[in-house]
Amino acid sequence: SVQHPDTIEAVVRAAAPKPSYLYGFLKDFVGNGLVTSGGKRHERDRRLLTKAFSKEMLRGYVDVYKSAAAVMIDKWVKAASEDSVLEVEQDLLLFSCDVIMQLGMGLESDCQLESGESEPTIRYLENARWLSASLAKRIPNLLYHNNFIFFNFTSFGREYARRHAEIIAYCKGVIEAKRQDMEGDLQPRSAKTILESMLTVQDEDGRGLSDEEIVDHVNTFLDVGHDTTSITLEWLLWFLGKHQNIQEKCRDEIMSVVDEVGGAANLQQKDLAKLQYVTQVIRETMRLSCVVSVIARKLTESTRIGEAVLPADTIVQITMLGLHDNAEVWPEPEKFDPDRFSPETSAARSPLAFLPFGAGARSCIARYMVMDEMKVIAATVLSTFNVRLANPDEEMPGYVVEVV
Repeated sequence: SVQHPDTIEAVVRAAAPKPSYLYGFLKDFVGNGLVTSGGKRHERDRRLLTKAFSKEMLRGYVDVYKSAAAVMIDKWVKAASEDSVLEVEQDLLLFSCDVIMQLGMGLESDCQLESGESEPTIRYLENARWLSASLAKRIPNLLYHNNFIFFNFTSFGREYARRHAEIIAYCKGVIEAKRQDMEGDLQPRSAKTILESMLTVQDEDGRGLSDEEIVDHVNTFLDVGHDTTSITLEWLLWFLGKHQNIQEKCRDEIMSVVDEVGGAANLQQKDLAKLQYVTQVIRETMRLSCVVSVIARKLTESTRIGEAVLPADTIVQITMLGLHDNAEVWPEPEKFDPDRFSPETSAARSPLAFLPFGAGARSCIARYMVMDEMKVIAATVLSTFNVRLANPDEEMPGYVVEVV
């Protein structure tokens, strides 16, 4: 494994693919989307999907973050009047799901309200989380590595297949409904969501994405998009609750911007860009609690990494936990210090020292969208509440590990 910018640079420069052995398990779940695909397929799909994350599209997404945040905040205001201690994990998960359902599928799911109408979405969410958690059970068990044995001769595999089939059916149903909705328009509409962009985008040969490709991408965005974001938001609120002085500094910056535009509900993307210190706090949160903790690559040719020359077919792991906790790169690495990400300090540090969204051609395509979403949550929450931990003496819990 490598965990220093100098050695990571060699891996990134090699543009090595992901090892099929490890990512095959994830592919069984999310399909052949951007996280799991490789080669020409990945290059083409990423090029086509880039439009969905253009500056113009991202500006429109901010209204979705705000409306979803308003629903969550309204729930918290009501709950706070009855109980001074709130469990936020499920609410943040549903908020993230609401956002990605609206943007990824163009679907008003009402999943945050957990009403009868939202039942299919809640079922999707339950299945997605079950399948995601099942990877930790499947990977260590050699019996589960053979798909024929796993899916045909184990009760766990049959349950996995049943839940996965429900997810695929749900995705196909939503995609078909959106396609019929768009075909019924008298005039072609400009894409406003990720799904609409996927349904209309074409390559230089006039070829768009197939139904199977769209299902894979939608499934990838829905699962990876809501889960990783909600976990990071939990950590963000935890660190803000733990460090009251940092929370107050964030609130001062937020209120100066919010007051300028007449309330958090009026924030636009250009206003989010003014939240420099909040951005630093989010980045420091991701440094200490990086959800995607390992990136694996399989070398296609002999490659010098540091003092060693590794042969082709070697699997190299970039360990984010080790990189972000490396004392050679981060003085006092265990300390929560947002000033590490001030413009001056960041400029003096290798860009490969901080990789919450990966690096190179396979970096997260939605990284700017995720940052805007978290800024909206920070602004909405801190302009409404003072965040404190139920147990102020609580130490930082253990890491959550996800391999991408």
